[in-house]
Amino acid sequence: MEGIFERSRGTDYKAVLRGLINENQGGPSAGELQFRLARRCFEAKDYACSSAEFQKFSVDYTNHPELAKAQFFLGESYFNLGAHVSAVPAFERLINNFEKGDDTSLALFHLASAHYALKNYEEAIKYYTRLIEEYPGSDYNKAAQFNLALAYKALGKLDLAQYAYQKYAQSAGEGDKSGQAALWEIFSIQKDRKDYDGALSTLQKIQDGAKSD
Repeated sequence: MEGIFERSRGTDYKAVLRGLINENQGGPSAGELQFRLARRCFEAKDYACSSAEFQKFSVDYTNHPELAKAQFFLGESYFNLGAHVSAVPAFERLINNFEKGDDTSLALFHLASAHYALKNYEEAIKYYTRLIEEYPGSDYNKAAQFNLALAYKALGKLDLAQYAYQKYAQSAGEGDKSGQAALWEIFSIQKDRKDYDGALSTLQKIQDGAKSD
């Protein structure tokens, strides 16, 4: 009945759930209700609310079976707010203190991306690489490989950036425009390094790809 009521149209779910949490303080359902409140805030894209409520859950219900999931959503809430400084330790706590789960690959991707946004390029490289190596079938590997190249380039490690772009271009499907974008990045690096033979070879690949589109 409570579950139906809290989702009724026009119902202030925050007020309802907070009232139920207060009524059940110390009871077995309090943690579940707190998690539900935080999750509802997240589903509503009210990330300021979800970050505060998942943080409260993580502090108040340290033995709850949903603790790892709450830690993941805490990191996601901060990440979606653009609060990368807060997202980093939230994701690191999940990765370092809980067993691998369905959310770990996305947590690694967003942890690396938060470091990248903060210009912590070495840390971004570490976590993008870990994602690629530990989760080879992840849906996030393609973007991680491209971002890995960007991080190497930002550090001026052009050999490694070129290699990362080459791996990305090789894995891109035929007609994939992002593969062409990687080739243009390779061309730019080769040209800047005065590797004109390599640049001409890459340019030929770009032209061949354009013909097949």
